[in-house]
Amino acid sequence: MMKFEVVIIGAGPAGSITAYTLAKRDVNVLIIEKQRQIGSSVHCAGGIIGSILERLKLIKKLEKYGVIKSNISAIKFIAPDKNMALFKLNRTIGHVVDRSKFDDCLATLAVNKGAILYLNSKFVKINGFNNNNGINIKIRQNNKLITLNTKILVGADGVKSQVANQAGFNVQLKYLGYGYSFDFDNVSNINSNMMEVYFSEKIPGGYSWIFPTGNSSANFGCGGLGKSNFYYKKVFEYFIKKFPDINKKFKFAIKKRFTGGIVPISSPPRSCVKKNILIVGDAANQINSITAEGIRFSLLCGKIAGLVINYALQTNLQFLKNYDRYWRQFLGKEVFFSKILRDFFFRFNNDDYNTIIKAVSKLNFNDIMVSYWSKVIRDIALKTPSSIKLIRAKFRHVNYQ
Repeated sequence: MMKFEVVIIGAGPAGSITAYTLAKRDVNVLIIEKQRQIGSSVHCAGGIIGSILERLKLIKKLEKYGVIKSNISAIKFIAPDKNMALFKLNRTIGHVVDRSKFDDCLATLAVNKGAILYLNSKFVKINGFNNNNGINIKIRQNNKLITLNTKILVGADGVKSQVANQAGFNVQLKYLGYGYSFDFDNVSNINSNMMEVYFSEKIPGGYSWIFPTGNSSANFGCGGLGKSNFYYKKVFEYFIKKFPDINKKFKFAIKKRFTGGIVPISSPPRSCVKKNILIVGDAANQINSITAEGIRFSLLCGKIAGLVINYALQTNLQFLKNYDRYWRQFLGKEVFFSKILRDFFFRFNNDDYNTIIKAVSKLNFNDIMVSYWSKVIRDIALKTPSSIKLIRAKFRHVNYQ
């Protein structure tokens, strides 16, 4: 039986950054990935808001691999009545990445530091704990069942995680977001440094987006709460054919690759640690429930998981329980407020969106970027009093789960 200090299921951003963090510290780590090639199946538009790539010192490595498609310094929010809130900053506030290259680069970084990667290998089951407090698991590789032993198991296997399910984590799937999107070439009138976000009652609790990936290329799609991929396919077709501004940009565009998928936007479980098992990223519902932004959460939580695991291996495995405390220190408030906003926007009609975009247009975007919510709410109340009536009317229906 092969033995490892850490086995990670899933080589997406959460799994690979966890492995990279551990391998840099000479931990014996194995990544299990079901795909034959990292990044061959993409279900993400690739937008990242914030400076997480810079904070984790990944930006130069990603640029070297050609992963960064655009650096974002402006965001435009468009209401159903065509009014907008445009925010231009003289600094980079986010990036759009090529998700295939992004995933492959992170896995490569981990392997280059000493992590072992098994491709075309599927996690089958947790086979129990043995006497020395390790975990036995079974994987299927080349149609053969293989038993592995590890001190610590990490579930980074995405939505409906098998690791989380078998380990008994209570990961809710009450709320799921569905997205339908494509990468396009030959797009007209694209600002390669600006994201565009469109709101409509046709997209409950969500939005339509244009994420630039070059001077004449972009990812375009739409996604929201509930419904189904088939519903959002119809909304996608409506926007691209009937919405004038979008139609002009994509009239002669060429589809390259489908990037839609399912996003878990329910609350994270009460604890993301059970015995010697941790769950990270989408497997733990670690995501912004209103923007459905998961890459930033996966990277930060993966980094924290790696650091906690490394210290636990050096001292006492009981230290693993601190993972919950640390990741919530960084992201707990955002998770809480995004849950409230999720249900809040789910009840909006076009008139409501028009009112809110008018209010947002008067805000200082820097306050939003640094989550200075008390000042944001005060400015909304002072500058757009009509929005307060709307907020109070919708707020009593909000679900906090």
